[in-house]
Amino acid sequence: MIPSIAHAFGTRSQQPWLTSQMAFVIGALGISSSVAMLLDTVVRTDSPEILFTLAVCVTAAAFGSKPALALTLLSTLVYNVFVQPPFGSLSIPTTCEVLYFILNVSVSVTLPIIARKVARVWAGRERLHTPSI
Repeated sequence: MIPSIAHAFGTRSQQPWLTSQMAFVIGALGISSSVAMLLDTVVRTDSPEILFTLAVCVTAAAFGSKPALALTLLSTLVYNVFVQPPFGSLSIPTTCEVLYFILNVSVSVTLPIIARKVARVWAGRERLHTPSI
C-alpha cells in the first residue's frame, strides 16, 4: 500500500491506487487530453486547454478539491508536453498556460465549497442568505 496516495485522496481502501477517485482523475485526463490533441490536430482550435478546465470542473464537483488539484497538476503537465509545441518536451509555460493553471486551481478550490453550500441549502439544513433591497 502507498499511504501517501491514500491519504491524499482521503481513502483508506486496501488498494488505494484503484480507488474510484483516482480512476476518475486518470480517465478524465485521458479523455480530455486525447480530445484536445484531436481538436488541435484536426480542427486547429485556438484553445484546446479549455477541455482540461472542463475535466477539472467535473472532478471538483464530483470528488472535491484534492482530486481536482491532482488533475490540475497532471493536466498542466500533459498540456505542456503533448498539446503545446514543441511536442514531446517540457517547455517554459506561456502566459496563457499560467493563467489556465491559476483558473484551474481556483476552480478546484472554490467549486467544492459552492457545491457543499448548495447541497446544504437543498437539503434544508441551511438557509440561503440573500440581501434585502
